[in-house]
Amino acid sequence: MPSHDLRQTSDTLFNAGNAINDRIRDEFFTLPFPQLHEMSNKAQELFMQSKLLLAQSVIELKEETQDNLKALEEANAKISAAIKTVAKVQQAINVAAKLVIVASNILTGNLKDIPKSAQDVLKEIKK
Repeated sequence: MPSHDLRQTSDTLFNAGNAINDRIRDEFFTLPFPQLHEMSNKAQELFMQSKLLLAQSVIELKEETQDNLKALEEANAKISAAIKTVAKVQQAINVAAKLVIVASNILTGNLKDIPKSAQDVLKEIKK
């Protein structure tokens, strides 16, 4: 059961115990002793169950938090891998763009710019 549901149930049991205690206080002189004793025991039982559920909700919350943290770490690893992939793709695009410049210089006969554009390609590859 999720920690939130355990906490809500705990609160409900606690409130029921308080309601019984309020009734005992309001009708202390009009109810027979055995009924008062039984109601008091029931209130005590509800308070104990409430405390138990509250403790279980804390344990469950810890587990939920650990699961969420693990999921965040996994997502972070996937994002890091995607960023690395995008960086490699960007480098390939940059190399291709520099190669297009070399090809353009060759096709247009711009011989003086070919060495510089070829060096730019090599620089990009070394990055």
